[in-house]
Amino acid sequence: MHASVDANCLAAQSGDVYWTYVDYLHTHGDEVSGPDRNETRSFAALDRIARQEATVGKLDSAKLDACPPKAGRIRSEWLAEEASTLGLDGAPALFINGERINGAIPEEQVWMVIDRALRAAAKSPGRTIRDPSAPHMPSGAGK
Repeated sequence: MHASVDANCLAAQSGDVYWTYVDYLHTHGDEVSGPDRNETRSFAALDRIARQEATVGKLDSAKLDACPPKAGRIRSEWLAEEASTLGLDGAPALFINGERINGAIPEEQVWMVIDRALRAAAKSPGRTIRDPSAPHMPSGAGK
């Protein structure tokens, strides 16, 4: 949750810096969690990395500082307000081309929504969806 708040604060100023931050977090998870998995140190690491990326990306530090509070009840209230604004009432939640998916659904259904969005954009999904009711045939079967 903390990483997403930092990421959204960066995204408000620069999509490129957002992706640099996200990519960094995905490749340096041990740096964030640390050997002891201390939450306070992890949050400090996330904030430090976000600040570094903002500096490298020449973002407005005053805007970054004014981004949602990072502590306690105020932060929770801000997150709840954001979720409410998006019409979210639970997790997980996913948006694909503006279509909201609430809750966990089977992977095939997620792919169906992605394919529908690609067709709506006049793009070929580039793959076929296996009918979940059809029996699975291992590759090379029947040869």
